[in-house]
Amino acid sequence: MANIRLRELTPASAIFDLEDRFARERGVHDKHPRPMGSIKYWLVGHVTNSVRTEFDPPIRLLTVRNPSGYDLFFDRVTQEESAITRMDLGQGTYVLKIEAQFYQNREFEIMLPLSDAAHSIDLEPDYTYPFPAATLSHVGRPALLRGTVHAADGSGLEDVTVEVTGGSNDYLTDKTGQWVLIFPEDQTSGEVAVRFTFPDDSIVNVPAVAIVEGQESSLTQAGLRGWVVNGAGVGIAGVVVQAAGHAGETVSADDGSWFFYFDLNQTDELVSVTATLSDGQMETQHNVQVRFRAIEQGPNFLFQ
Repeated sequence: MANIRLRELTPASAIFDLEDRFARERGVHDKHPRPMGSIKYWLVGHVTNSVRTEFDPPIRLLTVRNPSGYDLFFDRVTQEESAITRMDLGQGTYVLKIEAQFYQNREFEIMLPLSDAAHSIDLEPDYTYPFPAATLSHVGRPALLRGTVHAADGSGLEDVTVEVTGGSNDYLTDKTGQWVLIFPEDQTSGEVAVRFTFPDDSIVNVPAVAIVEGQESSLTQAGLRGWVVNGAGVGIAGVVVQAAGHAGETVSADDGSWFFYFDLNQTDELVSVTATLSDGQMETQHNVQVRFRAIEQGPNFLFQ
């Protein structure tokens, strides 16, 4: 008789059960569709008596996916791409961040270790998600609305919640400021009001935004673009550009190009735009046209 050796299996410290919520609700895949692309798990903090302490740098949890699609954590971690080590987690409340290709990042508190039950987590599509391009015979294509929340200098604004209350998903922007809203597949064409909630809890409602049944639409933040050049036509970097009566400023790029963005509800307006060199030289152009929900070619500045 052959000798059979039994080996006790080490239990996982955490089991993660991730699903693609959008795919599940469309019903065109199996009942528990797993997310596409790469997944990274991070411990970014520890919570004691309601006080959060940040991990600097964050700790990446290394997981193994089993045949059923669950991600298992066996105490193997790494920091800043350094060597893989073992970390015995003390029982407690941790802040877990999930970074997933094609999905919005998620961050929430979680009790660890906890090996006897899976953590069920729904992932929401982000702006890179491969939404269906064609209508299937038994399910419609959803209406989508896309946009970007810009600061005056064109950089994206992070941690802004975007939604159509009662009509779409809610979207928390990352550092790019990009967002996408998904509407029910029976959503008809019409106008909606988009709500933006900023990190300081201020709220901006943008009314009368058009969406089209089964198609993709966009909401453009009003802005100006232009160039700053010298007498030889070469772009000048680092020139400060401001619009009179509007907060913020922008700085020209290495090639002399610049963008300036206005508030989300900016209407048609004539403005004065000023460019200032590092040595204090200034040039102002008046009656520059800003248009509602459009990026307009603004003034080009020439410094001899």
